[in-house]
Amino acid sequence: MMRRKKESGFTLIELMIVIAVIGILAVVLVPKMGNIKTSAKLTGVQTNYRSVTNAVQSLNLQLSTLDTTTELNNKLSGIFSGDNALNNPLSTTVAALAVSATDPSTVTKTNLIGQVYVFDNRSNATPVVTITAYDQNGDPIDGLEMDISPSN
Repeated sequence: MMRRKKESGFTLIELMIVIAVIGILAVVLVPKMGNIKTSAKLTGVQTNYRSVTNAVQSLNLQLSTLDTTTELNNKLSGIFSGDNALNNPLSTTVAALAVSATDPSTVTKTNLIGQVYVFDNRSNATPVVTITAYDQNGDPIDGLEMDISPSN
């Protein structure tokens, strides 16, 4: 009597099931990976926001002596230069920090992506410096806006 030698290996059905499972996992996990990447970049914007907020708060006593927006910009540019330079994690074409007397609501959203915007509104009747962080769409990030009134 001849014995049949059992062949080893996987059947075609078994291989197709494994490929199908891998495909399902890929469909489920790939979109989540994109969200994780954006979330990490937004964390970088939050870090920039905290750094700028701390710098402006430390300059608060000097805000009344810095007469122009240009002087405030020069002061902050000096703080965030060299090894302390801020990088925009969401855009390579938009600066990480902007200091301006222009209301950010009038600025094109694509120019605000990932930026920390310091709105110098000290010429107003109620002088204030507003610091706002913007997300990947150029919209303000909830909870990342602060008004600082100059100390006299």
